[in-house]
Amino acid sequence: MATFRKRSSGSWQARIQRKGYPDITKSFKTRSEAAEWARKVEHELVLGLIPKVLKGTPRASQGLVFDITPHAISVAFIRACKRAGIAGLRCGDQAEKWNDHA
Repeated sequence: MATFRKRSSGSWQARIQRKGYPDITKSFKTRSEAAEWARKVEHELVLGLIPKVLKGTPRASQGLVFDITPHAISVAFIRACKRAGIAGLRCGDQAEKWNDHA
């Protein structure tokens, strides 16, 4: 649902709030421009052209959905090698191999 408010600068702000989506706002010179934009965006929401977001998803310390550190990548690589039965392969070996060919 769209709401409109007149800002102190004289412009109009349209705000669309819909469950499962982030608030969408935009400012316009006139209320009629704001209303026209809001109708268009609401129509796109109905058609599914605007993707939903993970609202309420817990965020990691750096604002990411997943807290991925270099240590976590190394640990995952070592576990994957063990499961695949590969011994002695280091995380950077393949990158070094490709750099040798460049």
